[in-house]
Amino acid sequence: MMEAPFVKDSVTKSKVVEIDGNGDVVFELSSTEPAAAKTHLLVSSKVLSLVSPVLEKVCAWETQVPQTKVLSASEGLATFVPKKRPTSKSQTLPVIALPEDDTETFTLLCKITHHQMSGVPNALEPDSIAKFASMCHKYDCIEAVSHSSFRWFQAMAIESHNAEELSKLLFAAFVLDMPEGFERISARILLIHTGPFLQLPGFTDHDLAPPTLLADFAAKHAILTMELKDALHRTLGTGGGCTFAYKRFASYLRCLQSAGLWLPSYAYIIQPTHCLLHLFIVQVNEPFYQEYCRQGKGCSECNKYRHFSFGEEFDKEKEEVIKGPIGLCLDCVSTGRESFRTNQCRIKHAV
Repeated sequence: MMEAPFVKDSVTKSKVVEIDGNGDVVFELSSTEPAAAKTHLLVSSKVLSLVSPVLEKVCAWETQVPQTKVLSASEGLATFVPKKRPTSKSQTLPVIALPEDDTETFTLLCKITHHQMSGVPNALEPDSIAKFASMCHKYDCIEAVSHSSFRWFQAMAIESHNAEELSKLLFAAFVLDMPEGFERISARILLIHTGPFLQLPGFTDHDLAPPTLLADFAAKHAILTMELKDALHRTLGTGGGCTFAYKRFASYLRCLQSAGLWLPSYAYIIQPTHCLLHLFIVQVNEPFYQEYCRQGKGCSECNKYRHFSFGEEFDKEKEEVIKGPIGLCLDCVSTGRESFRTNQCRIKHAV
């Protein structure tokens, strides 16, 4: 990809970027800053027509698309004439204005579709990838950029993003059809979210958001919460026996209560101020008692619980819960779970 020097027309300065030196069409992109230079991209209409049916129509400038104008050397922008083939000063190229499109995002789209991969970043910020996803949907070229999309989501550090950023990433994964990324990001949202699912800013405020998304999150959250509660029940169900064993059991209940995971009513809960991640990472290790029960030297229960840890047992139970995918299935969200009923989900899951 070559970048031509700045040239002037009769009104403003213009930055010329040659995505394809042999290109046959120019896209004019405006900056959000009124005084900033416009960017003109020299691209191949053939390449864009192959990857996007929408851009195919846009590039068909012979059909007098309303936003199309013809640029000639006399307008002071002769650098638009491809340098790699013989030209004459009278030769003209079509210039198609895209005033509504973000310059950086559309430039990135053109670089990817023209296989100018040296100019494609290895990672994108949540705002940038959300804009990119929206543009790919607009121009119907999601499949053409799938290799870059997959690379971005595969290398993404999900844990480093906050809830709002995760919502934008989830939107991008949904639009760009990245099932693995969608499952990973939604799993993280499920774990760190507190309270009811009323909105996911950056996703649910978009027209492309599926209408059942929040309900899907709420249902999955309820299932995951119940599975974790059952894991805790199974752990506590191992307690009992002699006096020594009861002390160990009661001690662990007090530790759970201080961690916000248990109430004296024996309702094993997660406090509203806690997220599911708290239950996964909390370390509740009960203190050990050295005395024996009333039978003197101890009984079989004494010996059993002297080397038994409720905390370690609970950790094992939690590992079973998260052994499989715990996030949402993109195919189920997109099809209203029809993909699950017909066994066509790309991410296999039990419920």
